[in-house]
Formats: sequence, C-alpha cells, structure tokens
Amino acid sequence: MWGRGVLDDKNQIHGILEAAEMKIKEGWQPERTIYFVFGQDEEVGGPEGARFIAETLEKRGIRRFAFVMDESAPLVPGLFPGLPDNTALIGIAQKGYVSLELAMHGVGGHSSQPPEESNIGILAKAITKLEAAQFPYRIHPALRHQYRYLGPELDAAYQPLYAAVAFGKDGEMTDLEKQFVEVMAGNQVTRAMMHTTIAVSMFNAGIKDNVLPPSATAVVNFRPMPGDTPEVIIQHVKDAIGDDRITIRDISASTPATAMADPEGPGYKALEKTIRQIWGNDLVVAPFFVIGGSDSKHFQARPFAPDVFTITGIQLENTKEFEGFHGVNERIRVDEYGKTIGFFYQMMDNLDDL
Repeated sequence: MWGRGVLDDKNQIHGILEAAEMKIKEGWQPERTIYFVFGQDEEVGGPEGARFIAETLEKRGIRRFAFVMDESAPLVPGLFPGLPDNTALIGIAQKGYVSLELAMHGVGGHSSQPPEESNIGILAKAITKLEAAQFPYRIHPALRHQYRYLGPELDAAYQPLYAAVAFGKDGEMTDLEKQFVEVMAGNQVTRAMMHTTIAVSMFNAGIKDNVLPPSATAVVNFRPMPGDTPEVIIQHVKDAIGDDRITIRDISASTPATAMADPEGPGYKALEKTIRQIWGNDLVVAPFFVIGGSDSKHFQARPFAPDVFTITGIQLENTKEFEGFHGVNERIRVDEYGKTIGFFYQMMDNLDDL
C-alpha cells in the first residue's frame, strides 16, 4: 500500500479501529475502559488536539491510566547502529520541542550601494556562532535502560562502555562513559540522544536580486533534554551569538521533555508480550529514548499518565523503507498491515491481564 501517511501514521489508526470492530463483532466485553485518542495536529505538537483531550480527561477526574500507547519507531532490522537483528524499540521517554525565530531587522537599500554588513550577513554569522555552540552531552536515565537491554546485543569491543552507561549514576560521568559519548557522537542518531539538538530549518530574506532586504529571519528547531526549558534555550542562544541586534522569539507550541515511563512495569511487559506473540521471539525488544516526539507528551506531562510507551506496530523489511517517514515512496506491505491489526487485537486481549 502506497501513499502519504500509510506508514506515518494512518496504518496505526486503521489498525486500532479494525481490531476494535473485529472484537465488537465477536461480542467482546473489555474488563477495563479503553480510550482511543486521535488528534488532528500531531505534526505540530498537538496543541489543539491531544492537549485539549488530555485536559478534558483530567477534568473528568481520571486518577490513573494503566498506560498510554502511541506511535514511534516500527520494527526494523538494522535500525540501531551495530545491531543487524530485527528490533522492536519501545519508547519510554521523549525529548521536548522548541522553535525559535531569529530575526535581523535593519535598513534595506539598493544592491549597488551595500553596507559593510548586510542583514543577511549579520544573521548568517549569528547562525554560524549558534551551530558552533552545541549543548553539552548528558546521559539520560532512559538511555541507561536502553543499553541494559541493547548493550549485550551490540559490538563486543564496546561492551565495557555500554555496561558503564547501563549501570552508571545520574549526574556523574566516568571515563568509560566519556568514551561512550565520544563513540556515540560519531553517529547522527545516537548523538541526538545525548544532548539538546540545534537544527536550522528555515532561512528567509530578500525578494529581488538587486534589492537589499530590510530584514532576514531564520527558524531554529531545538529538541530539548530534560531541564533545558525555553528560557534556558533562549539564554543559550543569546550567549552564543552575542549580538543584541538579533531578536529572538518563541514561535512554537513548546513542550518540555517528558518524564520516563517504567520499563519494568506491567505496561511495558504487556507491550513486549504482545510484540512477541505477533512477530515471534527471534527479535530484540528494548526500551529507548525517543529523539523526536509525538503529541502523547501532553499525557505524559500529567500525573494520571506517567507511563507513556511509544512504538509503531508494523514490521518493515529494511531501513530503506523507514525513509518513507516524511519522505517519498512511503509504503507498507499488505500482509504486514494485517499483523498490525493483529497486534492491536491481541493487545486488547492482554489488557485483561493487567
């Protein structure tokens, strides 16, 4: 099946509804209340969808969800560096989301009489300084749990580093952990798990080749680690660029990094059991620190839903298919979509055991 959203994330919505209709036709009576939550604005953080749904449920007096499921990484062989096996990664924590607009407003003019510094040039220098001022690396508790599961499956040469991280202490950084950081910093995915990232995603200025624009703007997207609030990030940007001519404005529905779900609790165990029932035991199931994020963080930020787990219940053949996320040639196999339906069908049965 081909089409935008077939992998991210309409297959999950349809899988849930297909499974629910099958169960209803069979006369199934769940032993607990199940909520289906579908927001219309997940791609921009869920400020008008999941946030209002979470607020509404909180106002209704819900004291505690057993756990919350949401989408994240699909099952993919070779998804994790150094691990060729088929892997099901269950997200237990998510980074935050902040987008800042950096702007230089000055005087325009004719290109035949350029000033010593143009507005574009001033902003470009500021961006260059910011990219050179990366946030420091830290080891998140979710990363420690990730390597308790994944470490033994990875390269034997790095086992001491993985063990140091898996069983290290928060707030400390041993020599082995520093070596781990150096190794992981060489990979785009694992590097993002260890610090607040800085991504310049938009740059706008000028409309004509012989006119100096009176302003230039850039949008920088940050995925914050816990503790790096919008205020902390804005101050970091100011300190990095050191130019009061640049204005900084938060233009996003900023959300903080989430708390960590319990990777040893009943919710995680129910998910792992269901994964193995559908896709077998010949795969690695592990918790992981989600470097992106979804609108489920609006639930995880509330006392009634501390355990939010994220996984996309579909098997991909290889990492090439994974490129369909927000890309071209987005597709899934029909038979694998059938297993997606089976995954949610089985999950509904397993909820009775909680």
